[in-house]
Amino acid sequence: MLQRSIALALAAAFGIATASFAQSSSYNFVRLTSFEPLTPVPGGGISVYQVTALSDSGRVAFTTERPGPSRSIVVSDGTSSLILGDTAGPIAAFSTPDINGSDQVSSRTILDAGGDQIVFGDASPLTTIVGPYENLGNSTGLNDSGVVVFSAEFGPSGASVTTFDGNVFSTIEDESGPFYFFADPVINNSGQVAYVAVSDSVTPRFRAIRFFDGTSISTIVDSSGGFPRPSLSDSGEIAYMVSAEEVIRSFDGASTTLVADTSGPFASLGPPTLNNAGAIAFAATTDDGRTTINVHQGGTVTEVISTGDTLDGKTIGATSAFLLFGTDAFNNDGSLAFTAVFSDSTSAVYRADPIDGYDFGDAGGAYPTLEADDGARHLVGLGGGPLLGSSIDADPDGQPTANADGDDLDGTDDEDGISFSGMWLGATGSAQVIVTCPSGGCTAFLDGWIDFDRDGSWAGAGEQVFSSELLSEGLNVLEIPVGATTPGSCVVRMRLSTSGGLFPTGVAADGEVEDLVVHVTEVPLFADGFELGDLSAWE
Repeated sequence: MLQRSIALALAAAFGIATASFAQSSSYNFVRLTSFEPLTPVPGGGISVYQVTALSDSGRVAFTTERPGPSRSIVVSDGTSSLILGDTAGPIAAFSTPDINGSDQVSSRTILDAGGDQIVFGDASPLTTIVGPYENLGNSTGLNDSGVVVFSAEFGPSGASVTTFDGNVFSTIEDESGPFYFFADPVINNSGQVAYVAVSDSVTPRFRAIRFFDGTSISTIVDSSGGFPRPSLSDSGEIAYMVSAEEVIRSFDGASTTLVADTSGPFASLGPPTLNNAGAIAFAATTDDGRTTINVHQGGTVTEVISTGDTLDGKTIGATSAFLLFGTDAFNNDGSLAFTAVFSDSTSAVYRADPIDGYDFGDAGGAYPTLEADDGARHLVGLGGGPLLGSSIDADPDGQPTANADGDDLDGTDDEDGISFSGMWLGATGSAQVIVTCPSGGCTAFLDGWIDFDRDGSWAGAGEQVFSSELLSEGLNVLEIPVGATTPGSCVVRMRLSTSGGLFPTGVAADGEVEDLVVHVTEVPLFADGFELGDLSAWE
Protein backbone atom coordinates (compact mmCIF):
# COMPACT_ATOMS: atom_id res chain seq x y z
CA MET A 1 0.00 0.00 0.00
CA LEU A 2 1.08 3.51 -0.72
CA GLN A 3 -0.18 6.77 0.69
CA ARG A 4 0.94 10.20 -0.41
CA SER A 5 -0.27 13.70 0.27
CA ILE A 6 -0.10 16.45 -2.34
CA ALA A 7 -1.16 19.91 -1.31
CA LEU A 8 -0.82 21.98 -4.47
CA ALA A 9 -3.72 23.18 -6.61
CA LEU A 10 -3.99 23.47 -10.37
CA ALA A 11 -4.83 26.93 -11.65
CA ALA A 12 -8.03 27.42 -13.59
CA ALA A 13 -7.95 27.84 -17.35
CA PHE A 14 -10.57 29.09 -19.77
CA GLY A 15 -12.96 29.75 -16.91
CA ILE A 16 -13.49 26.06 -16.19
CA ALA A 17 -13.28 24.29 -12.87
CA THR A 18 -9.90 23.80 -11.28
CA ALA A 19 -8.64 20.58 -9.74
CA SER A 20 -7.31 20.28 -6.21
CA PHE A 21 -4.93 17.76 -4.70
CA ALA A 22 -5.71 15.59 -1.70
CA GLN A 23 -4.48 12.65 0.31
CA SER A 24 -4.42 9.55 -1.87
CA SER A 25 -6.31 6.43 -0.99
CA SER A 26 -4.49 3.18 -0.40
CA TYR A 27 -3.72 0.82 -3.23
CA ASN A 28 -2.75 -2.81 -3.21
CA PHE A 29 0.09 -3.43 -5.67
CA VAL A 30 -0.02 -6.81 -7.37
CA ARG A 31 3.06 -7.94 -9.33
CA LEU A 32 1.95 -9.75 -12.50
CA THR A 33 5.32 -10.87 -13.88
CA SER A 34 8.70 -12.04 -12.72
CA PHE A 35 11.50 -9.50 -12.38
CA GLU A 36 12.95 -9.29 -15.88
CA PRO A 37 16.61 -8.25 -16.28
CA LEU A 38 17.11 -5.32 -18.63
CA THR A 39 18.77 -6.55 -21.83
CA PRO A 40 20.38 -4.45 -24.58
CA VAL A 41 18.37 -4.46 -27.83
CA PRO A 42 20.16 -4.45 -31.21
CA GLY A 43 20.09 -0.95 -32.64
CA GLY A 44 20.09 0.68 -29.21
CA GLY A 45 17.95 0.85 -26.12
CA ILE A 46 17.03 -1.81 -23.59
CA SER A 47 14.29 -4.40 -23.31
CA VAL A 48 11.41 -3.72 -20.95
CA TYR A 49 7.83 -4.84 -20.50
CA GLN A 50 5.43 -2.41 -22.20
CA VAL A 51 2.02 -2.30 -20.50
CA THR A 52 -0.70 -0.94 -22.76
CA ALA A 53 -4.14 -2.06 -21.53
CA LEU A 54 -6.08 -3.38 -18.53
CA SER A 55 -9.42 -5.21 -18.66
CA ASP A 56 -12.22 -4.96 -16.10
CA SER A 57 -11.41 -8.51 -15.00
CA GLY A 58 -7.97 -7.27 -13.93
CA ARG A 59 -6.00 -8.88 -16.76
CA VAL A 60 -3.19 -6.80 -18.25
CA ALA A 61 -2.13 -6.91 -21.90
CA PHE A 62 1.51 -6.06 -22.51
CA THR A 63 4.38 -6.75 -24.87
CA THR A 64 7.83 -8.04 -24.15
CA GLU A 65 10.39 -6.17 -26.19
CA ARG A 66 13.28 -8.59 -26.09
CA PRO A 67 14.78 -9.65 -29.43
CA GLY A 68 14.09 -13.06 -30.90
CA PRO A 69 11.25 -15.54 -30.23
CA SER A 70 10.51 -14.09 -26.79
CA ARG A 71 9.04 -10.88 -28.24
CA SER A 72 5.38 -11.51 -27.46
CA ILE A 73 1.94 -10.26 -26.53
CA VAL A 74 1.13 -11.51 -23.04
CA VAL A 75 -2.10 -11.36 -21.02
CA SER A 76 -1.75 -11.88 -17.26
CA ASP A 77 -3.69 -11.38 -14.03
CA GLY A 78 -0.82 -12.37 -11.75
CA THR A 79 -2.17 -15.90 -11.33
CA SER A 80 -2.06 -17.14 -14.90
CA SER A 81 -0.49 -15.82 -18.08
CA LEU A 82 -1.29 -16.43 -21.72
CA ILE A 83 1.08 -15.78 -24.63
CA LEU A 84 -1.04 -14.75 -27.62
CA GLY A 85 1.71 -14.42 -30.18
CA ASP A 86 5.47 -14.24 -30.59
CA THR A 87 8.09 -13.48 -33.19
CA ALA A 88 9.21 -17.04 -33.79
CA GLY A 89 7.19 -17.03 -37.03
CA PRO A 90 6.53 -14.34 -39.65
CA ILE A 91 5.94 -11.50 -37.15
CA ALA A 92 8.76 -9.08 -36.41
CA ALA A 93 7.04 -6.98 -33.75
CA PHE A 94 3.78 -6.13 -32.02
CA SER A 95 2.61 -2.68 -31.05
CA THR A 96 0.17 -1.33 -28.46
CA PRO A 97 -2.27 -4.22 -27.89
CA ASP A 98 -5.71 -3.34 -26.57
CA ILE A 99 -7.87 -5.64 -24.40
CA ASN A 100 -11.65 -5.70 -23.86
CA GLY A 101 -13.99 -6.91 -21.14
CA SER A 102 -13.95 -10.43 -22.57
CA ASP A 103 -10.13 -10.47 -22.43
CA GLN A 104 -9.89 -10.45 -26.22
CA VAL A 105 -6.88 -8.61 -27.65
CA SER A 106 -6.28 -6.58 -30.81
CA SER A 107 -2.95 -5.31 -32.08
CA ARG A 108 -1.05 -4.14 -35.13
CA THR A 109 1.83 -6.41 -36.09
CA ILE A 110 4.86 -5.75 -38.28
CA LEU A 111 5.87 -8.63 -40.54
CA ASP A 112 9.37 -9.90 -41.27
CA ALA A 113 8.60 -9.77 -44.99
CA GLY A 114 7.35 -6.19 -44.80
CA GLY A 115 3.93 -4.69 -44.33
CA ASP A 116 1.55 -4.58 -41.38
CA GLN A 117 -1.52 -6.47 -40.30
CA ILE A 118 -4.22 -6.16 -37.63
CA VAL A 119 -4.75 -9.24 -35.44
CA PHE A 120 -7.51 -10.10 -32.97
CA GLY A 121 -8.54 -12.89 -30.61
CA ASP A 122 -8.13 -14.54 -27.22
CA ALA A 123 -5.99 -17.53 -28.20
CA SER A 124 -2.75 -18.11 -30.07
CA PRO A 125 -2.38 -17.67 -32.95
CA LEU A 126 -4.36 -14.45 -33.16
CA THR A 127 -6.62 -14.07 -36.20
CA THR A 128 -5.54 -11.68 -38.95
CA ILE A 129 -8.43 -9.38 -39.88
CA VAL A 130 -6.57 -6.86 -42.07
CA GLY A 131 -3.36 -7.02 -44.06
CA PRO A 132 -0.68 -7.27 -44.98
CA TYR A 133 -0.73 -3.61 -46.01
CA GLU A 134 1.69 -0.76 -45.76
CA ASN A 135 0.95 2.04 -43.33
CA LEU A 136 -1.57 0.59 -40.94
CA GLY A 137 -1.94 2.77 -37.86
CA ASN A 138 0.22 2.02 -34.84
CA SER A 139 -2.69 1.42 -32.44
CA THR A 140 -6.08 -0.30 -32.54
CA GLY A 141 -9.20 0.11 -30.44
CA LEU A 142 -11.47 -2.69 -29.24
CA ASN A 143 -14.85 -2.82 -27.50
CA ASP A 144 -16.55 -5.56 -25.49
CA SER A 145 -18.48 -6.77 -28.55
CA GLY A 146 -15.21 -7.53 -30.30
CA VAL A 147 -15.48 -4.64 -32.77
CA VAL A 148 -11.99 -3.46 -33.78
CA VAL A 149 -11.24 0.07 -34.97
CA PHE A 150 -8.04 1.01 -36.78
CA SER A 151 -6.57 3.63 -39.09
CA ALA A 152 -5.06 2.64 -42.41
CA GLU A 153 -4.04 3.65 -45.90
CA PHE A 154 -5.56 0.98 -48.12
CA GLY A 155 -8.38 0.50 -50.62
CA PRO A 156 -9.86 3.03 -53.04
CA SER A 157 -10.55 5.59 -50.31
CA GLY A 158 -6.90 5.84 -49.23
CA ALA A 159 -6.45 6.90 -45.61
CA SER A 160 -9.38 6.12 -43.34
CA VAL A 161 -10.69 5.20 -39.92
CA THR A 162 -12.40 1.80 -40.21
CA THR A 163 -14.20 -0.67 -37.94
CA PHE A 164 -14.53 -4.43 -38.33
CA ASP A 165 -17.23 -6.36 -36.42
CA GLY A 166 -16.13 -9.84 -37.45
CA ASN A 167 -18.06 -9.72 -40.71
CA VAL A 168 -18.26 -6.21 -42.13
CA PHE A 169 -15.76 -3.38 -42.60
CA SER A 170 -17.30 0.06 -42.06
CA THR A 171 -15.51 3.31 -42.90
CA ILE A 172 -16.06 6.06 -40.33
CA GLU A 173 -14.16 8.79 -42.21
CA ASP A 174 -11.73 8.86 -45.13
CA GLU A 175 -9.54 11.34 -46.98
CA SER A 176 -12.28 12.40 -49.40
CA GLY A 177 -13.21 15.06 -46.81
CA PRO A 178 -11.16 17.85 -45.21
CA PHE A 179 -8.67 15.47 -43.54
CA TYR A 180 -5.97 13.42 -45.22
CA PHE A 181 -4.50 11.39 -42.34
CA PHE A 182 -5.99 9.59 -39.31
CA ALA A 183 -4.45 7.98 -36.23
CA ASP A 184 -5.01 6.52 -32.75
CA PRO A 185 -8.72 5.56 -32.87
CA VAL A 186 -10.66 4.30 -29.85
CA ILE A 187 -14.15 2.74 -29.71
CA ASN A 188 -16.64 2.39 -26.85
CA ASN A 189 -19.36 -0.16 -26.17
CA SER A 190 -21.94 2.04 -27.90
CA GLY A 191 -19.94 1.89 -31.13
CA GLN A 192 -18.87 5.53 -30.88
CA VAL A 193 -15.36 6.34 -32.10
CA ALA A 194 -12.82 9.08 -31.31
CA TYR A 195 -9.57 9.62 -33.18
CA VAL A 196 -6.92 12.11 -34.30
CA ALA A 197 -7.18 13.65 -37.78
CA VAL A 198 -4.78 15.87 -39.75
CA SER A 199 -6.19 18.49 -42.12
CA ASP A 200 -5.63 18.77 -45.87
CA SER A 201 -5.01 22.49 -45.46
CA VAL A 202 -1.40 23.53 -44.98
CA THR A 203 -2.03 27.23 -44.29
CA PRO A 204 -1.97 26.37 -41.52
CA ARG A 205 -2.13 22.61 -41.22
CA PHE A 206 -4.02 21.65 -38.09
CA ARG A 207 -4.92 18.53 -36.15
CA ALA A 208 -8.23 17.68 -34.56
CA ILE A 209 -9.90 15.24 -32.20
CA ARG A 210 -12.84 13.88 -34.20
CA PHE A 211 -15.85 12.09 -32.69
CA PHE A 212 -18.31 9.74 -34.40
CA ASP A 213 -21.45 9.45 -32.27
CA GLY A 214 -22.94 6.58 -34.28
CA THR A 215 -24.63 8.89 -36.78
CA SER A 216 -22.49 11.93 -37.51
CA ILE A 217 -18.92 13.19 -37.06
CA SER A 218 -17.91 16.35 -35.23
CA THR A 219 -14.67 18.05 -34.24
CA ILE A 220 -14.21 18.19 -30.47
CA VAL A 221 -11.06 20.35 -30.48
CA ASP A 222 -8.40 21.38 -32.99
CA SER A 223 -4.87 22.71 -32.68
CA SER A 224 -1.86 23.54 -34.79
CA GLY A 225 0.03 21.23 -32.43
CA GLY A 226 -0.48 17.53 -31.94
CA PHE A 227 -2.72 15.23 -29.95
CA PRO A 228 -1.73 11.84 -28.56
CA ARG A 229 -4.39 9.14 -28.46
CA PRO A 230 -7.69 10.29 -26.89
CA SER A 231 -9.75 8.20 -24.46
CA LEU A 232 -13.50 7.55 -24.68
CA SER A 233 -16.03 6.33 -22.10
CA ASP A 234 -19.24 4.45 -22.84
CA SER A 235 -21.25 7.62 -22.20
CA GLY A 236 -19.35 9.44 -24.96
CA GLU A 237 -17.16 11.53 -22.67
CA ILE A 238 -13.72 12.16 -24.20
CA ALA A 239 -10.43 12.85 -22.41
CA TYR A 240 -7.60 14.30 -24.46
CA MET A 241 -4.26 16.06 -24.20
CA VAL A 242 -3.21 19.09 -26.23
CA SER A 243 0.53 18.53 -26.66
CA ALA A 244 1.46 22.11 -27.54
CA GLU A 245 -0.26 23.45 -24.42
CA GLU A 246 0.72 20.59 -22.06
CA VAL A 247 -2.89 20.39 -20.85
CA ILE A 248 -5.36 17.54 -20.31
CA ARG A 249 -9.09 18.21 -20.62
CA SER A 250 -12.30 16.21 -20.81
CA PHE A 251 -15.44 16.94 -22.82
CA ASP A 252 -18.82 15.40 -21.94
CA GLY A 253 -20.78 16.71 -24.93
CA ALA A 254 -21.78 19.94 -23.20
CA SER A 255 -18.86 21.33 -21.23
CA THR A 256 -15.09 21.08 -20.99
CA THR A 257 -13.28 20.32 -17.72
CA LEU A 258 -9.65 21.02 -16.94
CA VAL A 259 -7.98 17.84 -15.68
CA ALA A 260 -4.32 18.89 -15.40
CA ASP A 261 -1.84 21.42 -16.75
CA THR A 262 1.67 22.62 -15.97
CA SER A 263 0.74 25.67 -13.92
CA GLY A 264 0.86 23.65 -10.71
CA PRO A 265 3.14 20.78 -9.63
CA PHE A 266 3.53 19.18 -13.07
CA ALA A 267 6.32 19.98 -15.52
CA SER A 268 5.00 17.72 -18.29
CA LEU A 269 2.04 15.42 -18.88
CA GLY A 270 1.30 12.09 -20.55
CA PRO A 271 -1.85 11.04 -22.45
CA PRO A 272 -5.00 10.50 -20.35
CA THR A 273 -7.12 7.38 -20.05
CA LEU A 274 -10.76 7.63 -18.93
CA ASN A 275 -13.04 5.05 -17.31
CA ASN A 276 -16.82 4.77 -17.20
CA ALA A 277 -16.96 6.25 -13.70
CA GLY A 278 -15.58 9.53 -15.08
CA ALA A 279 -12.17 9.15 -13.45
CA ILE A 280 -9.10 9.99 -15.56
CA ALA A 281 -5.60 8.55 -15.10
CA PHE A 282 -2.40 9.99 -16.53
CA ALA A 283 1.36 9.98 -16.06
CA ALA A 284 3.23 13.20 -15.38
CA THR A 285 6.65 14.58 -14.55
CA THR A 286 6.61 16.83 -11.49
CA ASP A 287 8.48 20.06 -10.95
CA ASP A 288 10.74 18.26 -8.48
CA GLY A 289 11.79 15.74 -11.15
CA ARG A 290 9.70 12.71 -10.24
CA THR A 291 7.53 10.72 -12.68
CA THR A 292 4.10 9.93 -11.24
CA ILE A 293 0.92 8.12 -12.20
CA ASN A 294 -2.17 10.03 -11.08
CA VAL A 295 -5.96 9.79 -10.99
CA HIS A 296 -8.29 12.76 -11.44
CA GLN A 297 -11.90 12.52 -10.28
CA GLY A 298 -14.36 14.90 -8.72
CA GLY A 299 -11.94 17.82 -9.14
CA THR A 300 -9.21 16.07 -7.16
CA VAL A 301 -5.89 14.66 -8.41
CA THR A 302 -4.54 11.68 -6.48
CA GLU A 303 -0.97 10.45 -6.89
CA VAL A 304 -0.84 6.65 -7.02
CA ILE A 305 2.84 5.78 -7.57
CA SER A 306 6.08 7.66 -8.23
CA THR A 307 9.66 7.06 -9.23
CA GLY A 308 11.66 6.64 -6.04
CA ASP A 309 8.89 4.60 -4.41
CA THR A 310 9.52 1.05 -3.25
CA LEU A 311 7.73 -2.07 -4.45
CA ASP A 312 8.64 -5.59 -3.28
CA GLY A 313 11.71 -4.19 -1.56
CA LYS A 314 13.03 -2.62 -4.77
CA THR A 315 13.28 1.09 -5.57
CA ILE A 316 11.80 2.41 -8.80
CA GLY A 317 14.49 4.25 -10.76
CA ALA A 318 14.63 8.02 -10.73
CA THR A 319 14.00 8.94 -14.40
CA SER A 320 10.86 9.03 -16.54
CA ALA A 321 11.91 5.85 -18.37
CA PHE A 322 11.53 3.90 -15.14
CA LEU A 323 7.75 4.23 -14.67
CA LEU A 324 5.67 3.43 -17.76
CA PHE A 325 1.89 3.82 -17.92
CA GLY A 326 -0.13 2.29 -20.76
CA THR A 327 -2.55 4.05 -23.07
CA ASP A 328 -5.55 2.03 -21.82
CA ALA A 329 -4.19 0.76 -18.52
CA PHE A 330 -7.03 2.08 -16.30
CA ASN A 331 -10.23 0.09 -15.86
CA ASN A 332 -13.77 0.77 -14.70
CA ASP A 333 -13.02 -0.45 -11.17
CA GLY A 334 -10.32 2.21 -10.74
CA SER A 335 -7.37 -0.18 -11.05
CA LEU A 336 -4.24 0.82 -12.99
CA ALA A 337 -1.45 -1.17 -14.61
CA PHE A 338 2.10 -0.02 -15.23
CA THR A 339 5.69 -1.14 -15.74
CA ALA A 340 8.18 -0.38 -12.99
CA VAL A 341 11.90 -0.36 -13.85
CA PHE A 342 14.02 -0.68 -10.74
CA SER A 343 17.40 0.70 -9.80
CA ASP A 344 18.84 -2.86 -9.83
CA SER A 345 18.23 -3.05 -13.63
CA THR A 346 15.15 -5.26 -13.51
CA SER A 347 11.56 -4.53 -14.49
CA ALA A 348 8.13 -5.96 -13.68
CA VAL A 349 4.47 -5.33 -14.50
CA TYR A 350 2.17 -4.28 -11.65
CA ARG A 351 -1.52 -3.67 -11.14
CA ALA A 352 -2.58 -1.10 -8.53
CA ASP A 353 -6.01 -1.86 -7.04
CA PRO A 354 -7.80 0.67 -4.81
CA ILE A 355 -8.40 -1.29 -1.64
CA ASP A 356 -11.26 0.77 -0.27
CA GLY A 357 -13.71 -0.80 -2.72
CA TYR A 358 -17.30 0.34 -3.18
CA ASP A 359 -20.19 1.60 -1.13
CA PHE A 360 -23.27 -0.44 -2.14
CA GLY A 361 -26.97 -0.15 -1.39
CA ASP A 362 -29.05 -2.59 0.66
CA ALA A 363 -32.57 -2.53 -0.82
CA GLY A 364 -34.10 -6.01 -0.79
CA GLY A 365 -36.54 -7.86 -3.01
CA ALA A 366 -36.38 -7.28 -6.75
CA TYR A 367 -34.39 -4.06 -6.54
CA PRO A 368 -30.95 -4.04 -8.28
CA THR A 369 -28.58 -4.07 -5.31
CA LEU A 370 -25.96 -6.76 -5.93
CA GLU A 371 -23.00 -6.14 -8.21
CA ALA A 372 -24.20 -9.03 -10.39
CA ASP A 373 -27.34 -6.95 -11.06
CA ASP A 374 -25.28 -3.79 -11.74
CA GLY A 375 -26.41 -2.47 -8.38
CA ALA A 376 -25.63 1.13 -7.47
CA ARG A 377 -22.07 1.44 -6.17
CA HIS A 378 -19.67 4.29 -5.47
CA LEU A 379 -15.89 4.10 -5.38
CA VAL A 380 -14.71 4.71 -1.84
CA GLY A 381 -11.54 6.54 -0.95
CA LEU A 382 -10.29 8.17 -4.17
CA GLY A 383 -10.61 11.47 -2.33
CA GLY A 384 -12.60 14.65 -2.43
CA GLY A 385 -16.12 13.39 -3.11
CA PRO A 386 -19.25 14.32 -1.13
CA LEU A 387 -20.83 12.03 1.47
CA LEU A 388 -24.36 11.52 2.75
CA GLY A 389 -23.90 12.16 6.45
CA SER A 390 -20.65 11.87 8.31
CA SER A 391 -19.24 8.51 7.23
CA ILE A 392 -18.98 5.88 4.51
CA ASP A 393 -17.79 2.29 4.47
CA ALA A 394 -16.73 -0.09 1.75
CA ASP A 395 -18.88 -3.17 1.21
CA PRO A 396 -17.90 -6.46 -0.42
CA ASP A 397 -21.22 -6.36 -2.32
CA GLY A 398 -24.75 -5.13 -1.93
CA GLN A 399 -26.46 -6.35 1.25
CA PRO A 400 -30.16 -6.58 0.37
CA THR A 401 -32.65 -6.84 3.25
CA ALA A 402 -36.40 -6.31 3.45
CA ASN A 403 -35.97 -3.19 5.58
CA ALA A 404 -33.03 -1.87 3.51
CA ASP A 405 -30.84 -1.97 6.60
CA GLY A 406 -28.21 -4.57 5.63
CA ASP A 407 -25.51 -1.93 5.45
CA ASP A 408 -26.58 -0.58 8.85
CA LEU A 409 -26.14 -3.95 10.52
CA ASP A 410 -22.74 -4.99 9.13
CA GLY A 411 -20.73 -3.36 11.91
CA THR A 412 -20.49 0.19 10.56
CA ASP A 413 -23.74 2.16 10.30
CA ASP A 414 -23.00 4.82 7.67
CA GLU A 415 -26.66 5.37 6.74
CA ASP A 416 -26.88 8.70 8.52
CA GLY A 417 -27.40 11.24 5.77
CA ILE A 418 -31.13 11.27 4.99
CA SER A 419 -34.41 11.45 6.90
CA PHE A 420 -37.99 12.23 5.84
CA SER A 421 -40.98 14.05 7.31
CA GLY A 422 -44.54 14.87 6.28
CA MET A 423 -44.82 11.88 3.91
CA TRP A 424 -48.63 11.86 3.76
CA LEU A 425 -50.90 10.80 0.93
CA GLY A 426 -51.46 13.66 -1.51
CA ALA A 427 -49.15 15.98 0.42
CA THR A 428 -45.71 17.45 -0.19
CA GLY A 429 -43.25 15.91 2.21
CA SER A 430 -39.64 16.80 2.79
CA ALA A 431 -36.23 15.16 2.88
CA GLN A 432 -33.51 16.34 5.23
CA VAL A 433 -30.19 15.61 3.50
CA ILE A 434 -26.84 16.17 5.23
CA VAL A 435 -23.85 16.63 2.90
CA THR A 436 -20.29 16.26 4.16
CA CYS A 437 -17.20 17.26 2.15
CA PRO A 438 -14.29 15.31 3.70
CA SER A 439 -11.62 17.41 2.00
CA GLY A 440 -13.43 20.70 2.51
CA GLY A 441 -15.59 22.16 -0.23
CA CYS A 442 -17.09 19.90 -2.88
CA THR A 443 -19.73 19.72 -5.59
CA ALA A 444 -22.67 17.52 -4.62
CA PHE A 445 -25.52 16.41 -6.87
CA LEU A 446 -28.36 14.27 -5.53
CA ASP A 447 -30.25 11.72 -7.64
CA GLY A 448 -33.06 9.93 -5.82
CA TRP A 449 -35.98 7.56 -6.29
CA ILE A 450 -38.94 6.40 -4.18
CA ASP A 451 -40.98 3.35 -5.25
CA PHE A 452 -44.37 4.90 -4.58
CA ASP A 453 -46.35 2.12 -6.30
CA ARG A 454 -44.29 -0.60 -4.51
CA ASP A 455 -43.78 -2.71 -7.62
CA GLY A 456 -40.11 -3.47 -6.95
CA SER A 457 -38.83 -0.88 -9.44
CA TRP A 458 -37.97 2.80 -9.46
CA ALA A 459 -38.99 3.22 -13.11
CA GLY A 460 -42.56 4.42 -12.51
CA ALA A 461 -43.82 7.88 -13.37
CA GLY A 462 -42.90 10.41 -10.70
CA GLU A 463 -40.63 7.99 -8.84
CA GLN A 464 -37.42 9.89 -9.57
CA VAL A 465 -37.88 12.57 -6.95
CA PHE A 466 -34.46 14.23 -7.41
CA SER A 467 -32.57 14.61 -10.68
CA SER A 468 -29.06 15.97 -10.21
CA GLU A 469 -30.27 18.33 -7.48
CA LEU A 470 -27.34 20.59 -6.54
CA LEU A 471 -26.84 20.58 -2.77
CA SER A 472 -24.66 22.57 -0.41
CA GLU A 473 -22.45 21.29 2.38
CA GLY A 474 -24.41 20.78 5.59
CA LEU A 475 -28.20 20.39 5.97
CA ASN A 476 -30.42 20.63 2.88
CA VAL A 477 -34.22 20.49 3.18
CA LEU A 478 -35.90 19.39 -0.04
CA GLU A 479 -39.58 19.08 -0.99
CA ILE A 480 -41.01 15.77 -2.26
CA PRO A 481 -44.47 15.44 -3.83
CA VAL A 482 -45.82 12.18 -2.38
CA GLY A 483 -46.86 10.02 -5.32
CA ALA A 484 -48.26 7.04 -3.41
CA THR A 485 -52.01 6.40 -3.60
CA THR A 486 -52.29 4.08 -0.59
CA PRO A 487 -50.53 4.05 2.78
CA GLY A 488 -47.53 1.77 3.23
CA SER A 489 -43.78 1.40 3.18
CA CYS A 490 -41.87 2.58 0.10
CA VAL A 491 -38.26 1.72 -0.71
CA VAL A 492 -35.93 4.66 -1.36
CA ARG A 493 -32.58 4.91 -3.16
CA MET A 494 -30.57 8.14 -2.83
CA ARG A 495 -27.23 8.70 -4.61
CA LEU A 496 -24.90 11.64 -4.03
CA SER A 497 -21.98 12.33 -6.38
CA THR A 498 -19.78 14.99 -7.92
CA SER A 499 -21.00 14.26 -11.44
CA GLY A 500 -24.76 13.79 -11.03
CA GLY A 501 -26.77 12.23 -13.83
CA LEU A 502 -26.89 8.85 -12.07
CA PHE A 503 -29.37 6.01 -12.44
CA PRO A 504 -30.59 3.53 -9.79
CA THR A 505 -27.88 1.19 -11.14
CA GLY A 506 -24.25 1.50 -12.15
CA VAL A 507 -20.96 2.77 -10.85
CA ALA A 508 -19.99 6.29 -9.74
CA ALA A 509 -16.47 7.61 -9.26
CA ASP A 510 -17.22 9.10 -5.83
CA GLY A 511 -20.03 9.93 -3.40
CA GLU A 512 -22.37 7.54 -1.62
CA VAL A 513 -25.57 5.54 -1.99
CA GLU A 514 -28.16 5.11 0.79
CA ASP A 515 -31.20 2.84 0.56
CA LEU A 516 -33.95 3.04 3.17
CA VAL A 517 -37.66 2.61 3.73
CA VAL A 518 -40.04 5.54 4.18
CA HIS A 519 -43.56 5.12 5.56
CA VAL A 520 -46.33 6.95 3.73
CA THR A 521 -49.38 7.53 5.94
CA GLU A 522 -52.89 8.91 5.80
CA VAL A 523 -53.16 12.66 6.29
CA PRO A 524 -53.14 13.19 10.10
CA LEU A 525 -56.07 14.71 11.90
CA PHE A 526 -55.74 17.58 14.37
CA ALA A 527 -57.99 18.64 17.28
CA ASP A 528 -57.31 21.46 19.72
CA GLY A 529 -53.69 21.55 18.58
CA PHE A 530 -53.10 17.87 19.29
CA GLU A 531 -52.11 15.40 16.58
CA LEU A 532 -54.48 12.43 16.28
CA GLY A 533 -52.87 10.82 13.27
CA ASP A 534 -49.43 9.46 12.64
CA LEU A 535 -46.74 12.06 12.06
CA SER A 536 -43.84 9.69 12.59
CA ALA A 537 -43.15 9.20 8.89
CA TRP A 538 -39.44 9.13 9.49
CA GLU A 539 -36.78 6.62 8.60
